[in-house]
Amino acid sequence: MIKRIIISLLLISFLLIASSITWLYSKVDNALPLLNGEETILGLQSTAVIDRDS
Repeated sequence: MIKRIIISLLLISFLLIASSITWLYSKVDNALPLLNGEETILGLQSTAVIDRDS
């Protein structure tokens, strides 16, 4: 009985930690600027090119 409760709590803890790490990674990754590729922006009527310094 106690063993089953401990295993359940460990599993729930692992899932919470994994979810928290995934959420944190997505927040950090989305905060970084897009350096390569294309982006569609609502309301932009024509093509725009953005150049960055090296």
